[in-house]
Amino acid sequence: MLLPALAQTRQNSQVIECLANQRQLAVAWMMYARDNNDKLVPVGSLAYQPASFAENPLTEPNLQPGGALAQFCPGNLQSTVMTAGRYYDNWIRVGLVYPYVQNIAVYKCPADLSRCPYGASPTFTKYSDRTYSVNCYVGGMQWWDSKLQTLQEGVRYEPPWPGPHLGFY
Repeated sequence: MLLPALAQTRQNSQVIECLANQRQLAVAWMMYARDNNDKLVPVGSLAYQPASFAENPLTEPNLQPGGALAQFCPGNLQSTVMTAGRYYDNWIRVGLVYPYVQNIAVYKCPADLSRCPYGASPTFTKYSDRTYSVNCYVGGMQWWDSKLQTLQEGVRYEPPWPGPHLGFY
């Protein structure tokens, strides 16, 4: 009888930690916006990534603040070159929100046991360091459809749903 109770306790602690991680990321987003004239952190699609995932992203000028590819968390979790490379954690560190968080563990849900690249063989030993992502229309670096508008400025945006929501998933 004790084992199901312990499993439930572990699951509850993972939920609490996951919510705390998301809260820290949301606070970091708001701090970034306050420091940058209420502009949200840019979020880029795969079209807005550096040419090589094998290089150290911390030395890539385009990924530094103000660079053409600077964004929330650059990289491609489907890239074996990036995820199996020695600079994997640096792809989180080079993100524009990381200076406000300063902890890679915040980017990962404690219940996430996925491996990178997603769908990799169970024998692949590298677990994903990042669970949370953001829709690329939030602070998007491009418009895929001219009829759609991206959320660029937090204070001037009137969402179509009730309340000011900024979500990570």
